Amino acid sequence: MLYAHLNNINQTSGNILAGAILGTAGDSGNLKEAIYDELAVMHLHLETRLVETGVTYNNSEKVNPEDVLTTKFNSTGDPLPETDC
Repeated sequence: MLYAHLNNINQTSGNILAGAILGTAGDSGNLKEAIYDELAVMHLHLETRLVETGVTYNNSEKVNPEDVLTTKFNSTGDPLPETDC
């Protein structure tokens, strides 16, 4: 899993608990110029990939984060009760 465009990262490995703060939104990379040009806002870039032995991260298969993350949240950020998805 990759997180990008953060000012700081609080957790770099291991399991992530529901409600954990991964970092604070930032403007790293090409995002800074896009924000200046009013084409984007600060955000978290979350990317998940299936990395197999012998395959580099950039050449690995992209995976929908919803297929990996098990905690679902409502529109206000509160965790939803566990359900079969």
